Amino acid sequence: MSFQTDIEALTGLSLSGTSSPTETEITQFIRDGVIDVISKVIEYKPEEGALFSRVDYDTGSGQTVNSGLVINVTREHDDTSVLRPAERIAAKDRYDAQDTKSLKFRSKFNPAYYMLDKKVYVLPTAGSSGNRGVINFIDYDIAIDEDESGTNLENFPSKYYHLVSLYAAIKVVQSKMSHIAEEDEDTELITIWNNVMSNLKNDYIEAFTVMKKVAPKQQGGQASES
Repeated sequence: MSFQTDIEALTGLSLSGTSSPTETEITQFIRDGVIDVISKVIEYKPEEGALFSRVDYDTGSGQTVNSGLVINVTREHDDTSVLRPAERIAAKDRYDAQDTKSLKFRSKFNPAYYMLDKKVYVLPTAGSSGNRGVINFIDYDIAIDEDESGTNLENFPSKYYHLVSLYAAIKVVQSKMSHIAEEDEDTELITIWNNVMSNLKNDYIEAFTVMKKVAPKQQGGQASES
């Protein structure tokens, strides 16, 4: 079942390329929903951050991390099977970390990483296979369209698909209400849709309220922000 079909079921609206909101707007609502759901889940259940993550490599020019959320970083030590944990350092310390005379120097035995301009850089400077930086980070899949289903989302667990639909449904109803207010000024109709939106919002908020109540306290292993 596509996200659009889910949204139609939640709102009772029939959506198309000529509807208000348009399919283009609905697609944006869904993509925004992906980001909002991930952000809220890892806020209340940081131990689940890895469910939204993927691994990629720094081979010397850094690895882009648009979310700014890093799970962990390691560096290969002359072999892809030998991985040294990398500690995050401040970007301002990157020069000292490469200076063998500095107390902040980092070798292959105690590598580090820093973030700058939405990229993760590993030190000593990463290279080809056997000396790559291995970055595990939260990745927002925002290439999803309204006619696709949750199964098309990458790095996103199925148990949270419905929350993306709920988020988008709320935005669809908000858009619908704005259109009615501008075109019809039908206060009774606005009241009806306001009730629909309130119910959807309550369902969305309640899902995260439950997470907050049951989430265990975490001492480590959660995503770090840039």
